[in-house]
This record gives sequence, C-alpha cells and structure tokens, in this order.
Amino acid sequence: MSEPFQWNKNRLLILEDFKGPVDQNNNYIAASRIDLGYLFNCTENIKSSIYELTVTGIPVFTLFHPLFSWVRIEEINIVNLKPLLKHEQGHFDLGEEYRRKIGKEMDAKFKGKSFSCKSKNRENALQEVKIILDEKFIPLMDEYNQAQRKYEDDTSHGSLIDEQEKYDIRFLKLYL
Repeated sequence: MSEPFQWNKNRLLILEDFKGPVDQNNNYIAASRIDLGYLFNCTENIKSSIYELTVTGIPVFTLFHPLFSWVRIEEINIVNLKPLLKHEQGHFDLGEEYRRKIGKEMDAKFKGKSFSCKSKNRENALQEVKIILDEKFIPLMDEYNQAQRKYEDDTSHGSLIDEQEKYDIRFLKLYL
C-alpha cells in the first residue's frame, strides 16, 4: 500500500510500509511521516443573502504516509527490526492519541455552533468558518508537534528501552 492510511488498532506498521527515499541528510535509521488534519461538516441556512453555517461535526484524522516514510534497510537486522518498528508505531500512536484529544476539544468548542458569514457565496463562507476553526486547531497541532519531539528526546529515538516501554504502556489504552 503506497497510499496514506489512517491509524487502526488492528493494523500495526510493518517494514513494507516504509517506501520513501532515505533522507541522506538525516542520520536516523528510520523516519515516519504522520499527519493530523480535520474536515468539518455543516448545515447552511441563507437569510437575506447571508450564509449561516452550523457545524455538525469535525472529523479529525491521523495519516501515515508510506511514500514519505523511510528505513535504512542496510542498517536493519533481526535484533533491531522489532524495536525500530515499535518506536515508529509509537509516533503513529502519539498521532492517534492527539487525534482523539483534538477531536474532543474541537467538538466541544464548535459542534452545534452557528456562524453568520459575511461572504455572499458558499465557498467563501466555508473558508471564513475554516479560519475560525484553525485558530483552535493550529495551537493544538503545535502541542502535538512538541509531543512528537519530546517522544524522540525522551526515548533517544527509541534507543532508551526503559523510556520507550513507558510510552508503549501509555499507548496501550488506544488499543482497548
């Protein structure tokens, strides 16, 4: 599978998921490209050429991108493959943890909320609402990116076994 795919508790990352070219400017054995994003659903009501949009849902998603994720195959062996995949799965798990957190916060703030838009057409009205939603989403994404950096620092890129195990235990709740 080369297409990006969503986190799924029944599907762990495997070596074959890492299809991207190795970043020669990077000394790591592997890198995972994981993105979080959102869509929003709404109903619309037009009153005297004013668009009123009511947010009905904000699905947030976590995607793994095989074509932008890579492994230095020549540095993989029977001993380090499992811990390496577990560490990279941890990045994906952290993305899922934040997907759930962000989804709850976005829903709490915006689900059911109506916006009277200045725009006279639907596309611009949707863009107005997206700008408002992004004001909440972007700081949450900054927090997520900090958490990913902390994961790398805390585990020293997966080489500190005790620290990695702490995260592994933390992520178990995602699989329940």
